[in-house]
Amino acid sequence: MKSASPEQRKEVVVLRAAGYSLVLIKERTGLSISTIQRICKKHKTKKAEIQEELIEAAKREILETGFEDEALQRKIKMNIVDTLAHINLGKDKLAELLEAIDPSQPNAAFQSMRALSAHSTTLKNYADIMRHLLPEFEVKTEFEEFVVRVINDAEVEVIREEQEQEQRELEGDLLTED
Repeated sequence: MKSASPEQRKEVVVLRAAGYSLVLIKERTGLSISTIQRICKKHKTKKAEIQEELIEAAKREILETGFEDEALQRKIKMNIVDTLAHINLGKDKLAELLEAIDPSQPNAAFQSMRALSAHSTTLKNYADIMRHLLPEFEVKTEFEEFVVRVINDAEVEVIREEQEQEQRELEGDLLTED
């Protein structure tokens, strides 16, 4: 069993007091959770006992360094793609179940729907976690503005005339190609 160095013990105490979870401390230090718990108990360190501004500084540090890691970004992207695939699978399975429900076999339908319900609950929980994390990412893509407006009768008439003109030109082009 690997013992913690003095630097690791100090880091454990500081991170735990700043509000870091045991799992995150484990990832950062390489120590086991039981070792982390022993260190915290020995030093009487409780989660989130440092002032609020220090906690916020620690969180900013996690976000700044953690999300710059390309491996982590790839993992997050793959998890999002995987979740979308599972959502589509769930929709397909639901359609199959609805078509296959046999009123004379309610137990089979009930079991299938329970399995699908468990699947969708898991996806919802994962989506909630992702929704909690994703606002921390800086959006680097510019999106086009989508504008909806009410148009009057005169504008509708102009649009129809333009469409008819385009249609005549298109039909004229088709006729001349023959």
